[in-house]
Amino acid sequence: MFRAYLELTMKNVFQRMARCGTAAYLYAVPVLVWMGVIFLLSSQPSLGVSGQHISLSYLLVRKGAHVVEYFFLGFLSFRLFRFCFLGNAHAVAAGVILLTLPFALSDEAHQLFVTGRQGRISDVLIDAFGIGLSLFFCLVILRRWEELQKTKLEE
Repeated sequence: MFRAYLELTMKNVFQRMARCGTAAYLYAVPVLVWMGVIFLLSSQPSLGVSGQHISLSYLLVRKGAHVVEYFFLGFLSFRLFRFCFLGNAHAVAAGVILLTLPFALSDEAHQLFVTGRQGRISDVLIDAFGIGLSLFFCLVILRRWEELQKTKLEE
């Protein structure tokens, strides 16, 4: 696993992307666009909910949005790193974590400067849950689906 982290130096990632050609950028652009969407959503001022009482449904929708946002970011990042590190699942998973988790931290730090918003560590943990779900989906569910498709083709 440590070797996978060593393979993920920025220089190595850019070298692998350069070797893969312009196709790698087709995987990188959706990641950057989705990061921009998350940043723009985090730039929105508070929705005006004030006071001590916040409904459970409101809370579930807000925190569910964190999970969904970071699930998609994890999924898009998985596609990028899978393309660059074909066949090395540890490097792919490490790349996803090393890209998305610091972004989640920076997103919460960014919210400290937005009127009516607060940066919370609990939100980073919720974001990490979404990232973990995407990794589980990509590494387990998609792999199982690809194996089933492969066996159908062989039959």
